[in-house]
Amino acid sequence: MNKSRMTEAAYVSTTAALSIAEIEAGDPPWIVIGSFLDDWRRATTAQRELMVCDPVVVPTSPEYRRWAALLAAIVEWLSHEEDPSVSVPHWTSDPGFVLPEPWFLVPGLRMRLHQLVDSPAPFRLRNIFTDKGVLSRA
Repeated sequence: MNKSRMTEAAYVSTTAALSIAEIEAGDPPWIVIGSFLDDWRRATTAQRELMVCDPVVVPTSPEYRRWAALLAAIVEWLSHEEDPSVSVPHWTSDPGFVLPEPWFLVPGLRMRLHQLVDSPAPFRLRNIFTDKGVLSRA
């Protein structure tokens, strides 16, 4: 094949809405969230705005609702902490993203107190508890 005729497919960053759709379709949630974080960190401010502008609808399934609430917390935290130029999208304030029961991301009773204290505000407000390293990527 003639190399001059070969074209590369342009990479399209994921979005928050697409990420939830992928999780609902059965993709591993932590892989999807990791891909979202990777794309966010490679993106410009304008690209980041596009990644979060489409509303995420609160899923009816409790399992998917947890992941959507986590993503709403992540988007809010990233907008505040990593790129304050990105407006926190209005969809993140939907009360449906507040979980009825606490969700501790790090297992073990001994870790609960640490998570209650260490969780960033956007996570605590949604009844999600973790440590500050939840958004780090090795």
